[in-house]
Amino acid sequence: MITFIQSYWRYCVLLIILSCQTIEAQQYGTPLLSNFKPKDYNGGTQNWAVVQDHRGVLYVGNNVGVLEYDG
Repeated sequence: MITFIQSYWRYCVLLIILSCQTIEAQQYGTPLLSNFKPKDYNGGTQNWAVVQDHRGVLYVGNNVGVLEYDG
């Protein structure tokens, strides 16, 4: 019975340690994202191609036409 209790506590401590490490990792690894709705940019809901030029401007081809995003 004592070995069961000892192994149970070891398992609980290990679980707590691993949980804390994953919570800490999520703070640093979350990318910043922006969500644009179709009525924000007057375009279609489906994008077919994305190209970036030498200035960093993104061109997105979708159902309505070509959209330009300079971020």
